[in-house]
Amino acid sequence: MKNYYCLLFLLVYSLGNAQVETIFTRAAQYGHFNGVVIVQDSAQRQYEICKGDARPGIPITTDTPFDIGSLTKQFTAAAILQLVVDGKVDLHTPVNQYLGDLASKRWRKVTLHHLLTHTSGIPSLYQTEQGLDVFFPEAGPITRATLVNRFRFAKLQFSPGEEFAYSNSGYILLAVVVEEMSGLSFGDFLNQKIFQPYGLTSTSWGAASGAALPYYGFRVDLQRAAPIHHPSWMVGAGGVYASAEDLARWIEVIQSDTFLNGTLRDEYLRSHTRAGASATYAYGWQRSTEGYVEHDGINTGFAAFVSFDPTTRQQVIILTNRGFESIHLYGNSADKIREWATSIWADLNGEPAEMLPAKVDRALAHGAFVLPDGDTLHLTPVDTVIRLTIKNRYPSRIVTNTPLSETTEMGEKMSKLCKLLQRGKYWKVGKYCDGEMKLVTYTGLLSVGVNMMKKRVGDLEEIIPYFVNEAYGLARMNGSEGVQDIIFYFDEEGRVQGMFEYEFYLPEKQVEMYAYPVKNGFYLDGFPDGEDALEFSWKNDSLYFQQHGRTVVLTKR
Repeated sequence: MKNYYCLLFLLVYSLGNAQVETIFTRAAQYGHFNGVVIVQDSAQRQYEICKGDARPGIPITTDTPFDIGSLTKQFTAAAILQLVVDGKVDLHTPVNQYLGDLASKRWRKVTLHHLLTHTSGIPSLYQTEQGLDVFFPEAGPITRATLVNRFRFAKLQFSPGEEFAYSNSGYILLAVVVEEMSGLSFGDFLNQKIFQPYGLTSTSWGAASGAALPYYGFRVDLQRAAPIHHPSWMVGAGGVYASAEDLARWIEVIQSDTFLNGTLRDEYLRSHTRAGASATYAYGWQRSTEGYVEHDGINTGFAAFVSFDPTTRQQVIILTNRGFESIHLYGNSADKIREWATSIWADLNGEPAEMLPAKVDRALAHGAFVLPDGDTLHLTPVDTVIRLTIKNRYPSRIVTNTPLSETTEMGEKMSKLCKLLQRGKYWKVGKYCDGEMKLVTYTGLLSVGVNMMKKRVGDLEEIIPYFVNEAYGLARMNGSEGVQDIIFYFDEEGRVQGMFEYEFYLPEKQVEMYAYPVKNGFYLDGFPDGEDALEFSWKNDSLYFQQHGRTVVLTKR
């Protein structure tokens, strides 16, 4: 019955603006989306979209609970502020005062405010390259002491309050504070002080009956069940399950006079610190440059995103129980769900929204085609799609494994830069850099960074430049164990200003990909494989592949 209401809302509220409905209808058709979307303001609900199953044979509804990952942090922050209201903690008191036997001498200057804003300097569990051994959650529980001891004695990354570094560890400590100062388990505190009082009937600590099950993979033929971890492994930083309906209610609650008091409501939602180039951080929430209050949440097989405008009271909620399997691709799940939210906001603001191309019924390409490097691409029609295969390669890498032409000044520069990096001639790279970047090359810092990237890909085979314009260039580092992309930023005079990791792909496993017929050709959908999409057209005896602003021509064998 609930699915009927989802469809009814779609019919009623999408008559004026059909972009959001089209975005998720197409996403579901391509296998990108299996979940629920709510878009509303205080006056009405504009969209309510439910696609796919929560578990085998059970359709998703707006009341279906999903693991919301790091969206849990907003509830943890609210719990701490409730303790402030009760007079049990102070935001600017060192956290050691509230941790009992789990205090650490390294945290003498760390306050609750530092933990709430990710400015404590405590290295984060479940994130790589922060100085901690990477370990993974399990199905069985873990004690608070065992969990905290995984980071308790680690050196701080910086002095508290000086920088921002996202830290799951900090929110784990906040959950410990809640338990120590309330005498309740973290789950019981949330239930008694937040979930029940504010009417969040489908929200719980850990999975409740009827919750969506997590799955790895987006292509139906490759999907498999993802593991479900005990919530104690991410207490405070994750572990809450909530429905889209409850999250919509929660967004209304935290903007109302029923939540905390005026001063603490403001502290909860206002910007406290910079959080990267384009955002600030509140307490358990980010603030975007557009003024939206938002956060994402990723866990094995789940992705969640909530965003609202405190001025207009407009809100966007997206929950899905599909995700990438590799931890290296979790960021892709987060990027995708944020892209959907961006498209929704564009539609709400009367702007064009990005969406997948519409499928059409047309003749399918077939045959064998020779790549510029001599390998052969095979196209085989399968029902209404085309299967593409190349020996031991992703078809989506045809363009990125094809070097740029050196006929332009920037193309020649990119080619020289990549050859120098491949040969380890870091000193000579400085010739193409601005002042600060020259210093990086001459002090040896560039060699350290590039060598770290090389280690990720195993034995380096080649570095290929595959895109360049006046502002930046892209190159691909191919190795025996994986692929690392590098982005080069140029100043107005064409000198290198910076050089950073751009994307990281895992070793190739599933090299078979599928393309769909669309209006002007065929669309190769890279997203399910963690790859970039491309479009190609079939003309006479050639295929024209277009990706990253480039065209590569393949000839029929």
